[in-house]
Amino acid sequence: TEALADLLELSNLPADWVTLSKKLPDDAGAIVMNVPITDITENEAKILEDYLSGGGKLVLTTSHTYISSLKNLSALLEKYGMTAETNELHESNSAYFYPGYTHFILPATDTLSQLCGVENHYFLTSSAHAIKTNASLEDVRYTTILQTTTGAYYEKNEEGEKSEKAQYSIAVSAVKKDEGEIIWFAAPNILTDEDNTLTGGGNYSYFSALL
Repeated sequence: TEALADLLELSNLPADWVTLSKKLPDDAGAIVMNVPITDITENEAKILEDYLSGGGKLVLTTSHTYISSLKNLSALLEKYGMTAETNELHESNSAYFYPGYTHFILPATDTLSQLCGVENHYFLTSSAHAIKTNASLEDVRYTTILQTTTGAYYEKNEEGEKSEKAQYSIAVSAVKKDEGEIIWFAAPNILTDEDNTLTGGGNYSYFSALL
């Protein structure tokens, strides 16, 4: 969005569009993929993997609607020990969702604040889904950036039957030893003007600082 682009420029973080048709620039501080709706090719996945192997950073946002069809992208994520659950999450604790909308989750931002140095803002993750990590991978270090309370749930069917309540990760950093980092936000609307407005600018402030 223009508002986010302006904020990045003010933060001395110039942004350019890139394609995955050729080697990514060596000076790219981060590659942002915002809610892909079609899968990348095997060659594009290889280009991303090569960039990460050289110490690059991929920042990804995804939607529960499309993630299950993104086979090549999911294979890349699995190399960093991360997989998606495809159900839209809801929060039962009214202190952690936008009033009247249980799927407009407002997770605690303690870890996010520590990572980027921004405080006293909300961060809205509407229509989020969950991320699972593989703790058996010894060469990957995980940081859960955002998570629900233990009272989160999803609807199991069209009749609205609720799952058992549990805590879910909705933003995770995975750093592979001697390689790069993937920061995955499993929430499709964090970079929309609408969600940013609902947090008084919190979403864009946190995101730009994280980069």
